Amino acid sequence: MTMSLATQPNPHEVRVLARVQKYDNRAVEDQTIREVDEAVFERVRTHERELVEIAHEFLTDKKVHVEATHDIVTSMRDEVRVPLTKGALPTAAMADRYEQLRGYAELAISELERADEEAAWLAGRANDPYAAYIALMEKWPTVRPLLVY
Repeated sequence: MTMSLATQPNPHEVRVLARVQKYDNRAVEDQTIREVDEAVFERVRTHERELVEIAHEFLTDKKVHVEATHDIVTSMRDEVRVPLTKGALPTAAMADRYEQLRGYAELAISELERADEEAAWLAGRANDPYAAYIALMEKWPTVRPLLVY
């Protein structure tokens, strides 16, 4: 039986089909189900490894934002707050620096909020890689592996 990518069942449906088919004997049924499950779960494991790689890249990339945020907070403290609390008079240069740092802080907050959303998205997929893989295959049927012929 030949199927186009658009009509091919997703990997979960292939597993279900293997279980509802009629077989000549129990040994053939067990072997077929085992082989189908192994094929699907090998792809799920590959997807899970890809998710882990994406998470590592994400953490490496976002570490820069966290470090930059720390630097902004340190600069604001050292260059504005501490001098003012020690009695320094506010100056135009200090006000300009404060505004510059505040602008950087707003950008950093925006980046960290986006990172939080991305982390939640990744965590959802990492918590259930099987469901994430099936969802991916549903969303992009042309990338479905040909498990059935």
